Amino acid sequence: MMVFGAFIAGAVAALSSADPDAAGLRAGLLGGVLELLVFAATAGTTAAWPPSRIAFFGLAGGVVLCLASMFGLGCGRVGGWTVRTVASRWNPTASTS
Repeated sequence: MMVFGAFIAGAVAALSSADPDAAGLRAGLLGGVLELLVFAATAGTTAAWPPSRIAFFGLAGGVVLCLASMFGLGCGRVGGWTVRTVASRWNPTASTS
C-alpha cells in the first residue's frame, strides 16, 4: 500500500508542480501508521504482555515508521520522475525540473 500510494502521490504532485519527494514521504508515513494501527487492532489485548514485549513492539513500530517513510520518499521520487519523463515525451517543450 505504501509503495503504490507513494508512487501515485509523487506522480500527482509532479503534475501539480509540487514536490513529489515530500508527497511520497507523507504517503509512506501514512501507510506505516495504518500498518501499525491494523496490527494493534488485530493483536488483541496487551494486558497480559510482559513489559519487554511491549518495549520491543514500541521500538519495532518506530523502525517501521522510519522505513515506511523512506520507502515512500523513494517511491514518490520515482513517481515524479516517471510523470516528468512521460510528459516530456508527449510535449518536447516540457521542462524536466
